[in-house]
Amino acid sequence: MLLQKTTFERLLPAAPSGTGLLTQTSFGFESNRKRHFDVTVPGSPKVEQGMTVIALLEIPNNWSSDSFLGCVNCADGSLACDSPGKLFGIALVNLYFSIMFPVRAYDVVATPSSADLIAFLIAILFAGFALRFFYLSAKAFLVKRTLVTVREFIKPTEKFAANTLIEKDASPQSGSRPSP
Repeated sequence: MLLQKTTFERLLPAAPSGTGLLTQTSFGFESNRKRHFDVTVPGSPKVEQGMTVIALLEIPNNWSSDSFLGCVNCADGSLACDSPGKLFGIALVNLYFSIMFPVRAYDVVATPSSADLIAFLIAILFAGFALRFFYLSAKAFLVKRTLVTVREFIKPTEKFAANTLIEKDASPQSGSRPSP
């Protein structure tokens, strides 16, 4: 794995994709006169032109979805990476189904001889999914820990502050009340 600092000099349109637990944002950018297309970032981070990030890549200068693991925004210190908790939860659900499906298969399938084979195959399928998501959650945990360590070293220029600009604009003279 490699950390690479990049500034998005020119940004191609960003498009969110996915629904439910696992969402992604796809975009393209130009940096140092080199274009990178179809960069996929986990979640829905804010992507802007002129933004500087430190990205964690598996392969140097490869921004494809297979190599890009996550990034830290140098301006505000926000992280963009997979959530280890979500992936671990999906693994637990798959593990539950791999254990419970053979127990319930006899109610669904009429003949007991074929029920054993079908229950075994589906239990193996769910167990395989569970192992894959356990691996992905462990990898996401290591990526997030690495990005948090990087964030501690870079000293972001802005602090995490929600609604700071909005609260400064709100004044009692305009009829709005200050937030608590």
